[in-house]
Amino acid sequence: MTSTVLSIETSTLNCSVAIHQDGVLLSCVEESSSAYIHGEKLHLFIEQCAAEANIQLSDLTAVGVSKGPGSYTGLRIGVSAAKGLAFSLNIPLYSVDSLDVLANSEFLSRPKDSIILANIDARRMEIYGAFYEVDGTRITEISADIVEEDIYTSIHRGRKVELAGDAQEKLLEVLPSEIYAGSKSVFPSAKDMGSLIQAKIKAGREEDVAYFEPFYLKDFVAGKPRKSPLNL
Repeated sequence: MTSTVLSIETSTLNCSVAIHQDGVLLSCVEESSSAYIHGEKLHLFIEQCAAEANIQLSDLTAVGVSKGPGSYTGLRIGVSAAKGLAFSLNIPLYSVDSLDVLANSEFLSRPKDSIILANIDARRMEIYGAFYEVDGTRITEISADIVEEDIYTSIHRGRKVELAGDAQEKLLEVLPSEIYAGSKSVFPSAKDMGSLIQAKIKAGREEDVAYFEPFYLKDFVAGKPRKSPLNL
């Protein structure tokens, strides 16, 4: 059976909707704005995305949503819309972490023998972050970090680090220049959710539409270096 999935990503300033068929991108409509246009434009983007893919919403077999962490308001709007679609169309809902979406970005160069630090700006010197191998495999837990000197030393252990996200300026203040492998200032995008949602579908990991809530994660702790992952 063909899998036709509409995915929603609203964890940052980027309001993004995409449709994938068996993991292949059919259409994507998105816009980044400091005015947080999610509430105003998300449903319009859903309609535009379906029109560009030449499908009806009734053709969808599942809905995907980025569950966070990220903006409280953005996540509430995106998750509410995704749950509404799944309920009204009587189709399953699947979720992925917003940092996993960043690590899956098509814009990353992924230098050999490097690792990726996916990051989302929070406030002041705070970020949401997680480390990944270049193939997108997460190697640390997603955490809320106060960016301080040497906080990530035990994780990268001298390996080159490529940054992916919108908190680059903060991170470049504390990452040693010799391990810096480049950066892409990007927001999570629904167009990068296709393979992640397909993996959830194959694993049968659908959400309970009635009880599903965003993953807010807002417990920042100062002066506590991140632990090294077991496989580094």
